[in-house]
Amino acid sequence: MKQSSAKIVSFVRTIETSSAGTEFWSGDDADWATRLATQELGDAAPVERFIDARARIAWQRISDRRPDLERALEKRYQGTLFGWAIILLALIAGILTDQIGDSRQVNLLALPFVAIIVWNLAIYAWLLLLRPVLGLFGFKGWVRRWLERRLSGHPKAGRDQQIAEMISLSVRCQADWARMCLPVTSARVERVFHLAAAMFVFGLIVAIYSRGFYTEYRVGWESTLLDAPDISAALAAFFNWMPITFGLAAPDPSTVELMRFSAGGGLVGARPWLHLLAFLAIVLVILPRLALASFATFRLRMIERRFPIDLTRGYFQKLAARFARKHRDVVVIPYAKALLPESAIVLNQVVQDVFGTPGTVRILDTVQFGGEDDMPVLASKSRDSIHLALFDLASTPESENHGVFLKALKREVPTGHSVISLVDSREFKARFGSTGDRVEQRTKLWRRFLADCGVPCVIGDLAEVGSDELRRNFESAWAEAGGGHHE
Repeated sequence: MKQSSAKIVSFVRTIETSSAGTEFWSGDDADWATRLATQELGDAAPVERFIDARARIAWQRISDRRPDLERALEKRYQGTLFGWAIILLALIAGILTDQIGDSRQVNLLALPFVAIIVWNLAIYAWLLLLRPVLGLFGFKGWVRRWLERRLSGHPKAGRDQQIAEMISLSVRCQADWARMCLPVTSARVERVFHLAAAMFVFGLIVAIYSRGFYTEYRVGWESTLLDAPDISAALAAFFNWMPITFGLAAPDPSTVELMRFSAGGGLVGARPWLHLLAFLAIVLVILPRLALASFATFRLRMIERRFPIDLTRGYFQKLAARFARKHRDVVVIPYAKALLPESAIVLNQVVQDVFGTPGTVRILDTVQFGGEDDMPVLASKSRDSIHLALFDLASTPESENHGVFLKALKREVPTGHSVISLVDSREFKARFGSTGDRVEQRTKLWRRFLADCGVPCVIGDLAEVGSDELRRNFESAWAEAGGGHHE
């Protein structure tokens, strides 16, 4: 979909997944948008088109109720002017760089061109060779990683959570959109810096040639570590590589010695050398940088026309399930704990909230403590079924019992099905209170144990009807088990 449509999708997603959105956007509103989008497209439409249409329909109602969100949506990217400012400053910096050092001497070893060309060659090696190789191993630049950490994730408990609640919904929408726009931002930043690099060298060339009208340049060298034969050999190798030498020939050691500044030397006829160095800068810096900037622009336009949206995320998976009316089976296998009827109702609601469709929660007979070998039949009609191992937080996890049970369960579960552990804290909290060290310590103990077993876990109170925490934990565990990515 286009970037403008993706922005609406992002804003609607933030509103529907935020507690602040419930003030003006209800579950009935969400069902209404889903129903209208389905009627408009039909059941055979691609999921991406459905999500686009649904977001557009939902936004019509949201923008009427919250004009501030409409203004936030219409807010344009403000980085263009800043980008042009960087490019202009780079041009000015290139012009001023020529003022560093002796304005009449062109030192072949210390000329800014030398360092600039070497630096740019290193950048090309990184972009064309090292970065693609490292990308195969999942490596991302530190800037990208920092941005992703800052723009993604849920706020921590405590002060961070309080701060998050104070942030307006419009700011949250813009922040989520900024995270989704990281590929676009990356392309824009790359374009600016490639153009800035080209303009810096162009400014340096302009400054040198401009001063050449009223200054007689002398070309030569000076060094503490190198002698004339070393310089002569280096220049010979350089001229052998150059396709255009502007009438210059590789100087022999005697000529090079005459060019030593410390001995009072230096060649007055510096014009061919300036032409040569300017040619090098244009070929090795300006033209490649302009080509890379053009490629970044092309990539930016392609992203804007076909904006990437990760449809495997939990929110989109839920919408896709509603659109496709996919049915999911949840098979609960209690271990040393029976599932109470009221807890089954809560679990049914969680399943519907997570997957978007009423699933079937099938509760098997309880596996008694010590009866790990007596695993019930796990046959399920749905390939998307989820098997829930139900434990009690009040019990202490033991490898020879709980661990053996989980191993047997994973062995019996058909291929393609998910296994998740659900640890009910209802009785334990009723006994020791909802807060305190006992609950925290026991929760940590179960998390470590289940992590060692390699089974995603959900720890929550099945007595809390409509618990957002229980739903988020279930989504996270389902994503970890391979069912999608957690929002």
